[in-house]
Amino acid sequence: MEMLTFFGRVMPSNVGITIPRSRSELVVDALGLRLSIEFDVVASDLVAITRVEGTADLPTIRNYVVEGVSTFLDAAGVLEGLALSLEMRSVALPDGQRVGLDPRHGQLATVLGGLTQEQMLAALNAAPTRVGYVLRDLRFALADPATSAFWCYRAIETVSRHWAPADDPDDKKNKRWPAMYAALGDNQVDVLRCKALADRPRHGHNEALSATDREQALAIAWTVLGRYARFLTEAAPAS
Repeated sequence: MEMLTFFGRVMPSNVGITIPRSRSELVVDALGLRLSIEFDVVASDLVAITRVEGTADLPTIRNYVVEGVSTFLDAAGVLEGLALSLEMRSVALPDGQRVGLDPRHGQLATVLGGLTQEQMLAALNAAPTRVGYVLRDLRFALADPATSAFWCYRAIETVSRHWAPADDPDDKKNKRWPAMYAALGDNQVDVLRCKALADRPRHGHNEALSATDREQALAIAWTVLGRYARFLTEAAPAS
């Protein structure tokens, strides 16, 4: 068993949320992982002492700690009429070393293949409602590790609606998917992989993703977004 101490900040930070010492136990059978989390929040500052049984990479453990603490934040937020979120900032390792936790997913910029802010804004102007919903869902995917795949796949579904037949807007025959794959050059296997990762939270299974699965879902969704943005702004399929 090893012990990690996570430090974070509850947002919005100007509210000054306080939660007395609490405990959360998480068992992840698929990874052979058990986490015992003891934490408190004082004036929006979080300290979470986490005992880890089993082996997992640090980003995966961080995802599960966020999941374990976030339910308590949701309880506090609902009572106050607030949408609270957790920004995990650093972790103290067993040897005492304190390591910063970068919230950015830098590889996603690479996945977008050099898509510029100007192109993204042009795509937003071309289809403000649809692209706006896609961007919102991807923001939620970044914010919540436990439901990242759910939001990623919902964003992809929103993109696919671009190709829903005009005489069948509900697309009861699922004609939009082949049209999207043809127009954007998307890999159907990748999209179905994202769907598989999304299905469990979609159907009420409350469990965080491993860091590897989460990054895969994010990369698939970001690839679809990048190609769709280019499709809208260049009026031609992306290769």
